[in-house]
Amino acid sequence: MPNDADIEEIRRIAYEKSFEAAKHSELAAYVADDFELIAKSLQSGLDDEWLNSLFLTYLHGSFPHTKLTLKKSGLELLMEMLLPEEQFV
Repeated sequence: MPNDADIEEIRRIAYEKSFEAAKHSELAAYVADDFELIAKSLQSGLDDEWLNSLFLTYLHGSFPHTKLTLKKSGLELLMEMLLPEEQFV
């Protein structure tokens, strides 16, 4: 599980990478906030449908911009990480 220093590093990297990709500081700040929230949920052991879906959106190389398809459990999250999106049912 990430500690507080790890979470700050995750947030910093998320900001830098998203700013590099989008050249937009406000968008990069939102992405950093999202990754901090995801990391804190891991730290606390929370398995949340919305956060799982948010993480998968980023994992697939997209910025979340539409309603997220909720993933009910960590197992669904793991399956989608291991299988291409079109193969996951």
